[in-house]
Amino acid sequence: MTYPFCNAIMTKMRYVETLKGRKRFLSKIKFGNSTEKSKAQRQAVNSICQGSAADIIKIAMLRIYSVIVDSVDGSDSSSSMATKFHMLRDRCRISLQVHDELVLEVDPSVIREAAALLKTSMENAVSLLVPLRAKVKVGRTWGSLEAFAPDR
Repeated sequence: MTYPFCNAIMTKMRYVETLKGRKRFLSKIKFGNSTEKSKAQRQAVNSICQGSAADIIKIAMLRIYSVIVDSVDGSDSSSSMATKFHMLRDRCRISLQVHDELVLEVDPSVIREAAALLKTSMENAVSLLVPLRAKVKVGRTWGSLEAFAPDR
């Protein structure tokens, strides 16, 4: 599969950028043999997608962390979130990130609030032309996770 527009830009610049501007340089896209050029083209497209996804989840993690630990950056949006979710401090922690998923350990008494923070942070990490949607699941173990129903 070829990407004519992307190929012209990638060949000239020899790098691709993620949504937030991180660059991956691909020298073989211009100076490699045909196999190396094809590989570099696939890496370029993949780097944009996976790198941008990494940018998004990092932004969400930083926002969640600033709320559950203490307002780290002092920005207005962060402090309003910290105020709204103040009850999560010392009762919630980020345990693990796996690709595009975050695993939090939460005191059972504040699960609703933690779910709301997680969903809001993930869905509003960046502004895109298409909406980002996050699914929240809850369970005592990773194997027993079930879709979170806030009405429970």
